[in-house]
Amino acid sequence: FFRRILRTRNFSGQIGQLLATERFPDLVLIAIGHNNVDWAWRCPSSELEQPENRLQRQSRRFRENFARQMRRLIESARMQRHRVAAVVYGLVNFEVYFKGRESAERLRARDPARYPHLETTYKYFTSFRPGYRSNLIRLTALVNEELRAMVSELNGELAGNVNLQVRYSDALA
Repeated sequence: FFRRILRTRNFSGQIGQLLATERFPDLVLIAIGHNNVDWAWRCPSSELEQPENRLQRQSRRFRENFARQMRRLIESARMQRHRVAAVVYGLVNFEVYFKGRESAERLRARDPARYPHLETTYKYFTSFRPGYRSNLIRLTALVNEELRAMVSELNGELAGNVNLQVRYSDALA
């Protein structure tokens, strides 16, 4: 759906496009957005009520898939003759985001003409609904921890490679 509208590629497609460039970039900035953290989307009702296992499973699966693509990027970056740096950004701070959204929701409750498209998000991101937000916040914390650990692991594998650096940044949080 989003690919058709926004012409975006999934992470695998983006890495593939990057690897096909004529000259490998000196700096690669990676921010995943929030599509991967809609934990309530297509979620069985039993897991909506007791989401812990789902959140753990989803964060682990995210790390595995993300690491696989990062390894593709790293293998290509290792073959370059110039220095390459990759920065992996953690997810945004959804706790702060939802506080701002709650303010907008309160204003809209008093005046329905304000923020006419505020609830449109709920059609596309189930986890943004008020009842699911706290677990979205928990999942993003888990995903950020997985990203941080994955980057640390990759750096351990890169020890001694002076032409390649991979860093984690929580600047978006």
